[in-house]
Amino acid sequence: MNKALRNVTALFLAMLLCLCPLSVQAAGVTGDTVLASYQTLIDAYNNFADLHESYLVMLGTQNVSDSVRAYYDGVDLVLDNLYATGSAKGNLATLDAGTLTEINNILTEDIAFMNAASATVQAQMGNGYPAGNYTPGTVYGPKLNQTELDQVAGVVSRFASSLPLSSMSDVDKVMAARDYLIQFCSYAPDWSKNRANTAWGALVYRQAQCSGYARAMKALCDSIGVECCYVHADAAASNPSHQWNTVKIDGQWYILDVQGDDSSGFEAFFLLSDNSYAASTGLSWDRSAVPACPADYTGTHYHYVFFQRMDQSLFAARMI
Repeated sequence: MNKALRNVTALFLAMLLCLCPLSVQAAGVTGDTVLASYQTLIDAYNNFADLHESYLVMLGTQNVSDSVRAYYDGVDLVLDNLYATGSAKGNLATLDAGTLTEINNILTEDIAFMNAASATVQAQMGNGYPAGNYTPGTVYGPKLNQTELDQVAGVVSRFASSLPLSSMSDVDKVMAARDYLIQFCSYAPDWSKNRANTAWGALVYRQAQCSGYARAMKALCDSIGVECCYVHADAAASNPSHQWNTVKIDGQWYILDVQGDDSSGFEAFFLLSDNSYAASTGLSWDRSAVPACPADYTGTHYHYVFFQRMDQSLFAARMI
């Protein structure tokens, strides 16, 4: 919407400044046509604004609703100044039908964009719970309450709906989940605050320690159809409190330590065998409790970057 509005603004101002006014309009699109399209755009825009606020509430971000509404009110005012005020209407009356047609075409495109945006947000809100376990006691955070789990589900739904899952390989899906966490979560200084050892900490508060990363990775993988296990070090490990994941790619299991990758700044612990991971970290665990990871992954993989529009809505992913 921002880009579309800038395009509308730039084009309209350019026409006002550069075009020679014409007192007589040719047959076809008129100023009244443009004003009718404007009103349709405002209706579509306000519908999206309402949906966006509801979506933010669903994600547990009610605290930003006032600033979100102020943003939409500001854009409303800009649009009113462009089209609906007395002076704007007077300027429309001076333009020829060809110019008015161009403006109307832009408004029509913006209407289609806003309707599509609303449909996207509605779909994300209407999907219900993503695949996974969102009942209290879940591995995503055994002490999370239902409200917190609902907030995790909202974020996970948005993540999953941003991906072209039907065309993605297993390793693409794993990479997307890993890159999402690294892009949006940072290491928490204290495990005991802000649910830092849960998926809520990693996905909603966006700060977590190793347990939060691993639990969030489990939630993300569950939502996109990737088998994933949550693994805890044993008492003999170099760091008995450390946690990570194993993931299944094309029938083979591999170790993935997203928090380790995030802290190191590179793929330090990405799709490793049991022996490689143990040798590089000094960690040990009950290997009988999780699937064996006999070999390092040697295939090709790509990274993903996630984009946000309008605060936290209209989420999209791009392979890089």
